[in-house]
Amino acid sequence: MGKPFAQTIGNLGTVATVIGLIYFSSAQPSSLVKVLLWLLIALALWVIGREWHWYFGHRPREYALQSPSIVAYLCTWLSSGGRAAVFSRDLSWVTNGSQAETILRRKAANGELVVFVGRRTPLIAALAAEGASIHDYSSLDFNPTARFTIVDLGRAGARMAIGLTKEGKHVIWEYDADDHAIMALAADLVALAERTNPIVR
Repeated sequence: MGKPFAQTIGNLGTVATVIGLIYFSSAQPSSLVKVLLWLLIALALWVIGREWHWYFGHRPREYALQSPSIVAYLCTWLSSGGRAAVFSRDLSWVTNGSQAETILRRKAANGELVVFVGRRTPLIAALAAEGASIHDYSSLDFNPTARFTIVDLGRAGARMAIGLTKEGKHVIWEYDADDHAIMALAADLVALAERTNPIVR
């Protein structure tokens, strides 16, 4: 579902038409018909509200490149769910002694962290040693355009955040269980990466 402007205009047209039937029609409807028409108006208004609620909940988040707010967002995102899958280049956004490092180390120790990286660093080695499942795709000569993080991996309520650079900004889209096709595609990508990439020991 995209921006709901067109849907809103259509539904408001429905409301205006129904109100016209109730108050301005030459053949006045019966009381029962009026009740049904008001129910139609209420339904149209509910649909409008739902469309805008969906839009504001799913619109992409935009940040300046290298903004600390991106790390704060990822910390909140990772803390909000159980098992997590992180697809990154080298976790360069995680600094030594930071909240992000604490969250990742805790998830690694709990067996709740799967990481896909294209470069090995001391942090990545430490996470592997502490229990994270680390997969190295550097041998594939692959540099992903987008990075994504899934929380509650393997559960019905799994959610995913995808980040990439667009028009000089870092943009993050969120998806949840209602976005069936995208979540299924992400789950397949994680399953494939787990099978084909060597684990960092």
